[in-house]
Amino acid sequence: AGREGAAIQFGGSIGNQLGRIFHLDEFDHHVMVMCGMSAAFAAVFGTPMAAAVFAMEVVSVGVMYYSAVVPCVVASLTGAYIASLFSIEPTAFTIIGNIPALDPIMIGKAAVLGLLCAAVSMLFCLILKKVHLLYDKIPNRTLAGFVGGLIVIALTYLVGSRDYNGAGMDVINRAVAGEADPEAFLLKMIFTAATLGAGF
Repeated sequence: AGREGAAIQFGGSIGNQLGRIFHLDEFDHHVMVMCGMSAAFAAVFGTPMAAAVFAMEVVSVGVMYYSAVVPCVVASLTGAYIASLFSIEPTAFTIIGNIPALDPIMIGKAAVLGLLCAAVSMLFCLILKKVHLLYDKIPNRTLAGFVGGLIVIALTYLVGSRDYNGAGMDVINRAVAGEADPEAFLLKMIFTAATLGAGF
């Protein structure tokens, strides 16, 4: 399904265990979990500021822990630095061509793109919820995982490509170059929902 979930889960788990070891109160325990998530996300993606903000947003949707900003930024910078010591290069995308000038038309286009991305996010959340409900009808989680694996394999053969398995970096590279298929975003949502809903 990609690296984001794995990074967030193992980073958050490490932070959670540290919170228990040090007997932190509930608030500080949450901050420790966010720090672990920030560090792992930054180590994997090399984006410390995005990692810190993402971790603070994902722990409590709709509630921003501003007192966690400094600890999360320090944790994410540390994670990214340690990853760099191992010569782990973050994924980078090169924008080909000229970057357009900032004018009212471009600002309008960016606003429309933002609205479309929000709509796609809402659609993705809806798909995830519906798929998860379908998997919940399977009485055994191990069996649900097996069925999910079969569904992903079937979808892969149906589409005739492995582009939508894993993180999908090839599709992203093609999108940045303007060469991605128009339906690529929808296929990736379906593959990801089938994978995550099964418990992977």
